[in-house]
Amino acid sequence: MGLRNLSWMIALASLVVVGCNEPRFMGRTMGSWTMDLESDNDYARRAACEAIATAGPAGAPAVPAMAKLLDDVNDGVQTYAVKALAAVGPAAIPELEKVLAQEQVPNVRLNAATALVQIDPANVSGRDALYAAYTGTGNAKIARDAGHIIVRQKGALVDLLLKGVQDTYEPIRIESARLMGKIGTPAAPASDTMIKLIQDETQPPMLRRTLVSALATVVTKEKAAPVFQALVDNEEGDGDVTSMAGDMLRYIGEREAVSGNEVDPNSPEAKAAALEAEANALDAAAGK
Repeated sequence: MGLRNLSWMIALASLVVVGCNEPRFMGRTMGSWTMDLESDNDYARRAACEAIATAGPAGAPAVPAMAKLLDDVNDGVQTYAVKALAAVGPAAIPELEKVLAQEQVPNVRLNAATALVQIDPANVSGRDALYAAYTGTGNAKIARDAGHIIVRQKGALVDLLLKGVQDTYEPIRIESARLMGKIGTPAAPASDTMIKLIQDETQPPMLRRTLVSALATVVTKEKAAPVFQALVDNEEGDGDVTSMAGDMLRYIGEREAVSGNEVDPNSPEAKAAALEAEANALDAAAGK
């Protein structure tokens, strides 16, 4: 056997040993899964992202290839790529920030921003891009999806909604108020501003109504009840806002209604009032 052939065989044996020692995720090596990220098969790319997500920080070598899938032709693959990049953690941040610096396609920017805020809710690039997507008026789907992402992060991004509820564009203000209600108690840091806007009769009635509905899920009954009761007792206040306040008094379990009569909060009438109030808030946010 020649010296050259012997050297080749030694090198091949070394590669086999390295491959055998390489950690496996869902039965395959990271290198193998990374190759599948460039597959023509949608399922293969998605499966690779799922496997890399289980690897967590060990998936760092696959980050450049996964970042390309943020613009995949398959929306489902995009979603799994975001999940995998977020699972990798801080090692994925430089590549994601590079995407935001270079890419102008709205859905790609939203995907990159989503992964960034999931890794680190304080990431400035991710937060700025997410808020821009949320408040953008040119693409309703992107704005709606950005809102869902903010809600899923719970209290970590509630300050973006606090900024939105004070925006100059009324539909954004109303939608921000509605989403605070969706977040619930983690949105409590925004409650003082919410109450000030509710009490400010110069604010648009739909905004105040939506804030009233949201406040019922954001703060304790003890904090919400006096705000709602004051609106009910204000004879010169806006009728729709007063009505919403009365409905929310019933919703949070207070027994005093708009008329001053006691109402069982568990009665079908009270439950129906609460459901109607929530539907009214949703309609207001949708501009119906």
